Amino acid sequence: MKRTIFLCLLAALTLTGSARRSLRVGVAEVGNSGAVQAPRVYINALTMAGHTAIVIPDIDDPQRLRKILEDVDALVLPGGEDVEPARYGAQPSPRLGTVNPRRDDFEFRLLTEATRMKKPILGICRGMQMINVFLGGTLYQDLPSEYPDTSLTHMQRVSAEKTTHNDVLVSGSRLHRLLGRDTIAVNSTHHQAVKQLGRGLRISARATDGVIEGIECDSLPIAAVQFHPERLATSGNETFQTIFRELKRLCKR
Repeated sequence: MKRTIFLCLLAALTLTGSARRSLRVGVAEVGNSGAVQAPRVYINALTMAGHTAIVIPDIDDPQRLRKILEDVDALVLPGGEDVEPARYGAQPSPRLGTVNPRRDDFEFRLLTEATRMKKPILGICRGMQMINVFLGGTLYQDLPSEYPDTSLTHMQRVSAEKTTHNDVLVSGSRLHRLLGRDTIAVNSTHHQAVKQLGRGLRISARATDGVIEGIECDSLPIAAVQFHPERLATSGNETFQTIFRELKRLCKR
């Protein structure tokens, strides 16, 4: 009888611990088609990590947007279009891709509220670039035509579920501590990248050609990567599943 009670208590404690680790994660809407949507792969990666994904719609009411952010534990900014160069005081390059000024504005509003609330924020690909620009940084608009080292192809020609180059993790960074390794093989589907770092940001990873592939913030719970961990996590890669499973720890100051 005592053994049965002990096992029940142990099970209850285990469930309680799991519940504490589970997060309600807001994923910023990416749709521009009249429907509120977010890429399924981000939802799947968060679900696999035990979290509940909440798609945050682009709404004009600041009070409602604030309420939605209050109700989530963390925020994810997904990949997508190029960032409008006017956001960082630059003229558009002839190699600039598709931009979405409305989405830029929405994500700036999200970042304004989320940083005010000190919510953990994970930026992925475009999301990393938006965080950098939001904090006053600048971007390379097109790596092949602007970056001096062309030894790596950052817009890979194979599936994003495959890795194509290595990133070197900065010793002592949160990403380095979380993954417990000095280098990782990553996928690469971008032609823009961080140029000048924004205020309070530091580098957590670089590609072997020097391109900045990870950033984090000392004063805010922010972490961001240039590669696509959601593609690798949902393909069964344990290293990148850790990023989503330990989202709060990754972003923790």
